Amino acid sequence: MNLSRRLLKVLCAIVELYIRSGGPVASGEVARVSGLGLSSATIRNIMSELEESGYLSRPHASAGTVPSDRTLRLYVDTMSSDRRLSPAIQRKVAVQMQEVRRELVEDFAWVARLTADVTQEAGVAVRPFGMGRFLEAVSLVAMERADQGRRPGYVLLLEKQGLSSAEQHRMQAQAEDVLSAHFHYRVARDLGQLAPVSLCASADMREFYLHECRRRGMIEGNIKVEPLSFWRGDVALPGGAAPSPVAEAMV
Repeated sequence: MNLSRRLLKVLCAIVELYIRSGGPVASGEVARVSGLGLSSATIRNIMSELEESGYLSRPHASAGTVPSDRTLRLYVDTMSSDRRLSPAIQRKVAVQMQEVRRELVEDFAWVARLTADVTQEAGVAVRPFGMGRFLEAVSLVAMERADQGRRPGYVLLLEKQGLSSAEQHRMQAQAEDVLSAHFHYRVARDLGQLAPVSLCASADMREFYLHECRRRGMIEGNIKVEPLSFWRGDVALPGGAAPSPVAEAMV
């Protein structure tokens, strides 16, 4: 259904009344605020047409109408009268986005706080259904390779494609900081008994992890991805890639 200018104006009035009241909207209210000079009866007919097309619904037969999710999305995308953020808010968003990129985390709480600041209403932020995480830590693997003259150490396995060298270095440093907060790890590092934590990223890291478990004699049905694992011997990087210069424990 193609919405005419008149239908869009009525729909916009319904959404704004609904946002203000939080309840079903009656045709009389729409007639008063739409600015179209239409009677309540005409508005009722338009609302019935919009309801048939899925833009509106009724909690029960005698109630007014409420906008559907489809209508709310349409309002946000095309009908809202003031969609520009103030310069101050734009700067705040820019700073926060830089922080997210630098820390490589997804913190949706700041989105809710910013929404509350801008609208002076309660703010809620959720990830869209079906949207994957930025990256996934598959496992932290302890590797004992003293038999090859190399120090043992931890390797963080990440499921992520296209991680830049700068991001690898940054995440490696963050992982080292987290592990160094534990007394025994810090002592072992100070004594030179452990190599620095290293990092290996691949789009198929989970499958690589399972393959390594099978290669080490684990039975298929008993394999599960553990947050902390211990592997003896050497490990070939996913896809036969060359050792990473940031992964000291893997070279």
